[in-house]
Amino acid sequence: MREGMQAQLAGLPGTPVMAETAALATLIEMVAELGTPIHVIGFRRRDRWRC
Repeated sequence: MREGMQAQLAGLPGTPVMAETAALATLIEMVAELGTPIHVIGFRRRDRWRC
């Protein structure tokens, strides 16, 4: 769960947005190098989920 209001309400520390961004950037680089298709689920735009 991302850090923010929902994580606080659930009593969880949350995952920093930068951690998710770095993981996604790594995945995109691998896709570009290997030329393989991927399917990413659970991806949300930050500006939609401001807390």
